Amino acid sequence: MASVLRGVTAAAAATLLLGGAVGARAGEGAPAGDRSSVRFGGGVTVAAPTGAFAENIDVAGGLSGHALYGRSHGALALRLDGGWLLYGQHTLRRPVPGTEGRVLEDVATTDNWIAHLSLGPQIMARSGRLRPYASAFAGASYFATSSELVRPRRTAVVSPVPGTLVVAGDPFRTTTHYDDFTALVGGGAGLLVGLGRGHTALDLGVRYVANSPVRYLTDSDPIDGTPRRSTGHLVEFHVGVSGY
Repeated sequence: MASVLRGVTAAAAATLLLGGAVGARAGEGAPAGDRSSVRFGGGVTVAAPTGAFAENIDVAGGLSGHALYGRSHGALALRLDGGWLLYGQHTLRRPVPGTEGRVLEDVATTDNWIAHLSLGPQIMARSGRLRPYASAFAGASYFATSSELVRPRRTAVVSPVPGTLVVAGDPFRTTTHYDDFTALVGGGAGLLVGLGRGHTALDLGVRYVANSPVRYLTDSDPIDGTPRRSTGHLVEFHVGVSGY
């Protein structure tokens, strides 16, 4: 793990230096309307586990976003990606008092999820309504299992003022049962399809994310059980919008 982290750190540092050099050169002699700038995008992601991870997880889904630094008509840019994926969920239910067990209410949900952040260079076609792109990246992932109340609980409290009743709310609570960090590397490709006459495009992409061995729980594991350990490789399919 230490060697992987050193590799990720070195790759991130090299990417930052490369992005700085690209940004500096892009600014020299560039037209005022084509200077280096930051562009954003985001959308929904569906991920298919591969390798050992696929033996424990079926599918994951969530949201993702990115920021690009570079010239709008430049081939090379620095890309920052972030995302959140849910790969399992369990809901705790209990009978509603007074219904003799015929009506159940949701009390708490337990989520198994992954958050990730990565950085790397992206190369893309300079112009055109259809602009293919490819990227490489390195970063880190956070695997966690946590539970939270479905809604704050209400309790009746007798007020010091005669004849009044105060209803107090239990604060929103979240408990993390298990979590772990790991390094990631990967690559991706996609296609931007221009929308209208503006600078917004439909973004269709796919990424391969290789997460180093990590410990995690699944929705079939008890929250106090022994975590599983494997690589956490994923193939992510992304649909969203992006500036270009």
